[in-house]
Amino acid sequence: MHFTDIFKKMKLKTKIIIFFVLTLILPLTILTFISLSRTNTVAENNVKKDLAHATSIFRDSLEDKLDSLKLRAKTLVDFEIDNLAMNGFPEKETLPIFESELIKSDLDYIALIENKTFPRIRVGKFAPDTLSQVIYPAMCHTSLNVYMYVINDEPWILAAAMVTKIKTEKPLHLLLAQKLKNDFADKLKGLTEAEYSIYYNNKKLITTQMDAYARRKLGQSVENPDSGIGKTVLNGKSYSYIHTVALPNRLSDDIKVEIDIPDSSYKELGKNMRND
Repeated sequence: MHFTDIFKKMKLKTKIIIFFVLTLILPLTILTFISLSRTNTVAENNVKKDLAHATSIFRDSLEDKLDSLKLRAKTLVDFEIDNLAMNGFPEKETLPIFESELIKSDLDYIALIENKTFPRIRVGKFAPDTLSQVIYPAMCHTSLNVYMYVINDEPWILAAAMVTKIKTEKPLHLLLAQKLKNDFADKLKGLTEAEYSIYYNNKKLITTQMDAYARRKLGQSVENPDSGIGKTVLNGKSYSYIHTVALPNRLSDDIKVEIDIPDSSYKELGKNMRND
């Protein structure tokens, strides 16, 4: 029996219901699923775009930090300590200038490194000598160098420039060291609405994430530290995150950054559409 024959025998009420389903409900349902699919696609693309943007801003900011310290070391050596260099860096004259530079450039340590290993003159606080003896040769093996090390669970930026004003048997390098402050990424959070965390050995060293008492969530373990993109919940809200090398080709792959972006407003729209 054909559908037309069956349809003719149906009651009027049934025919109206079938007509209503075929002309309104079915097309509307199909359109809704299409709209939901497109909304989800836009939401996912927005998150990827926002994560890429936030990552780019972070890397640019960290790179600027390294380059600024490198430039400062080069400028000091080439222009601002000429007399000290020509006089052989007498301690009585050198120490006050180094101490002044420590404050002026917001540094934590300045040292004149002799023969790539021995700190002939130094001011400020740095790592224990046993650790420093490893870092000095690594920093002073070229005429100009900058790098970031993790020392005692703290990120440090170091820059070294060779002193060329005087010729000595043992090379001299000016070493500047600056601890990366906990609020380094706070200004980036204001620009991108992202949460930033620098981590090393699965432990957060720098973070913009705060707990209920406005304390930074430092030292916490990172969930899935080796994963790429994923989902997480921060302070009761859904976020997408990316785990990636902090600064490729310039820093160790072990120094990584986690960037968390709030879910796209399109995702909330899709959720409301499904509920409706």
